[in-house]
Amino acid sequence: MRQESLKLDSRPPGHVIDTSALIDLHQVVYAPDVFRTLWTNLAELVDRGVLLAPREVYNEIVRGNDALVTWAKQHKRMFCDPDGEQQSLVRDILRRFPRLVDSTKLTPAADPFVIALAEAGMHTVVCSEKSGMPGRPRIPGVCKARNVRCVDSLGMFRDLKWSF
Repeated sequence: MRQESLKLDSRPPGHVIDTSALIDLHQVVYAPDVFRTLWTNLAELVDRGVLLAPREVYNEIVRGNDALVTWAKQHKRMFCDPDGEQQSLVRDILRRFPRLVDSTKLTPAADPFVIALAEAGMHTVVCSEKSGMPGRPRIPGVCKARNVRCVDSLGMFRDLKWSF
């Protein structure tokens, strides 16, 4: 699959969004039929190359059967294939936090790729996860351990100085 997005090093620091945050935004908290302006603003961030996600987030979303799948397909530009640096970071993340992903799943998990994309580009992670339980790390805990900033969607809106 051809990578259509800009080179990461040509982008200003932005936000790398996890599947959990996109699902919560789209289906739980800020449904597009009610919050049209929000979704227009998010699309503009994608167009500017400052709202990103790894290709694995796209793969998780398109396994579903809902309107978020359509949105993701319309905004494929935001989904990045990992480069060599990110692949190396993913390996290091999984070496240090092997329980970040469920090893019994047959499909790759996006979490280490989200963190690696943010770390490589000095971006902020956006996710809906809370801190994990002992022995089961989650994105916020791994981000904290790796000095990668992590916020929820409201935190991203505040970073962007958005108000509605």
